[in-house]
Amino acid sequence: MPNRAGDIKALIRQLLLKDDDVQTLVGDRIFMQHRMDADVGDTDYPAIIIEALIGFSNYSPGLQKITYDIFVFSKVSSEEAQEVYDVMYAVLHAARLVDPDDRIKARGYIREIERPDDIYNEKTKAWGVRGKWAAVTGQA
Repeated sequence: MPNRAGDIKALIRQLLLKDDDVQTLVGDRIFMQHRMDADVGDTDYPAIIIEALIGFSNYSPGLQKITYDIFVFSKVSSEEAQEVYDVMYAVLHAARLVDPDDRIKARGYIREIERPDDIYNEKTKAWGVRGKWAAVTGQA
């Protein structure tokens, strides 16, 4: 059975939420999609956004490679966004993706494949950085 893309994002989010340093910087503001325009005013910063870009499957449908953009946005500065990204990088790069409670059956690892670039979001008036990540997954 193939892995659901949402499950992989949930594993990435779960890994970040369990880290004390990430929690100190962003709390639970780790989103699995960009916020809708109606929600823009309700989002506190800094925040992390995990966005799936493209995925590949193999003959075995459980073996997949999914590429993500992971954004960090800040209302303060691009330096704050980079600081949060650096903490996130230390948690995620070359990390195993596994649910310790075994509710999510997908397994794998994640690594950064392109260093972050600086961005500015006109709609939210927030500075940010965006790095490219790849998750290779299978099932237990």
